[in-house]
Amino acid sequence: MLAVIGIIGSLTHSAGMASGSRFGSIALFGGELLDPLGVPGIWFPFGIGVSRTQFVYALVIPLLAFLIVRTLCINGSPRIASRLA
Repeated sequence: MLAVIGIIGSLTHSAGMASGSRFGSIALFGGELLDPLGVPGIWFPFGIGVSRTQFVYALVIPLLAFLIVRTLCINGSPRIASRLA
């Protein structure tokens, strides 16, 4: 699927689709990229195993929450409140 998106992105000269395909490939095949560099797949902070994916989730979830809140607010006033009034 990522290869098809990359091909469509390059044929339509869409930089967003092509870069999205590349980032998706890095996310899905990160082990093949990071293992040869010596980055462990699981770290053990405080004696608890945490995978690379869980670290990515810890970074991405607050970022997505921030982006959602930012898109719901216009000039400091929530859009939802203006629709209900």
